[in-house]
Amino acid sequence: LGKHVIVVANLAPRTMKFGVSEGMILVAGDDDPGLTMPLLDPKTSRPGERIT
Repeated sequence: LGKHVIVVANLAPRTMKFGVSEGMILVAGDDDPGLTMPLLDPKTSRPGERIT
């Protein structure tokens, strides 16, 4: 997609159908479960930077 997204990392490993997950892509949505959008990073952020 060519976009930077916000990832929640350093989570306890969890076994999923596809393998082990150790992070999540942060998304936002509303009451419709089919409408979710990844949260994009602020334009001034750098990879690995903490976003609060």
